[in-house]
Amino acid sequence: MSHQPTPTPGDIVRVTYAAVWASEGHQRMVLTGNDGDRWHNILPDGAEIEVVCRAGEIPRDDSPALCPQNRRGDQRVMQPHFYQPGDDGVLRCLFCVTPAHWGGESPRAWRTPDGRVWTQAREVNEHGVALYEAPFVPRRYTALALETLYADQGDIEPAVDVKAPVYVHNAHSVNRAPGTAVKHIADGHGRTICPGQFQAGKPLPLAEAAEFALCNGCRRVLLIRHDAIEDVQPV
Repeated sequence: MSHQPTPTPGDIVRVTYAAVWASEGHQRMVLTGNDGDRWHNILPDGAEIEVVCRAGEIPRDDSPALCPQNRRGDQRVMQPHFYQPGDDGVLRCLFCVTPAHWGGESPRAWRTPDGRVWTQAREVNEHGVALYEAPFVPRRYTALALETLYADQGDIEPAVDVKAPVYVHNAHSVNRAPGTAVKHIADGHGRTICPGQFQAGKPLPLAEAAEFALCNGCRRVLLIRHDAIEDVQPV
C-alpha cells in the first residue's frame, strides 16, 4: 500500500475494499469496486486506490462512464460523458445531464430512491465533508453515506430541475432507422440547432433517443455554446 497514489479533493478515484457499515445498530458487509468514487480523505484499512482522473481534468476515454446520448461516427459508438460545470457549480454531462458528483461543488440537495429529499446542513463532519438532513430523520449523513445506505434500492440523484437537451428527428426525414439515421437537438422554436436548421420532429423519449447517433452539427453548436469547442474532433 505504500506505493499507492495520494488523491486530493475532487479527484476521480477507483477504490476497492471490504468494510463493515453500521447504522442504527445494524451491520452489514459492503463490498465495492467502483469507478468514480468521490474522494473524502477517508479510506478503510486495506483499501486499494487508483486515481482515475485528477480534479479539473476531463476523464480519460477509457473511463467506463459512457454517455447514452453521445453516440458519434458511422459506428454509432458511445462516447464518454462530457462534463461541464452548471450554474450551481455541479459538473454535469452536456448531452444527458448526468452529474459527475465526484467533482464540482456539493449539490444543495439529494433525492434518494424512497423519494425523500436531503438538503445540505450548515454543519460539516470532522473531515470537512458536507452533511445532509431530511425531515423527521434525527441523523445527518454525507452523500457517500447516503449512497451506501440506499445501495440496494438504487442511486441517489441531485434534487435539481435540470433537463437534458430535447432530441428530435428532422421532421422531413423518412429514414428513422437507428443504424443509419441521426438525431438532432431542438432549438425550442421548431427547428434544430445545427447549421442545417431542419424542422424539428416530435421530442424523442430519452430511451429512444439513446439509440441514435447525434448530428455532428448539433454537437458542435452545443459545445460552442458552452465554450468547449476545443474538445470536438473530426469524425
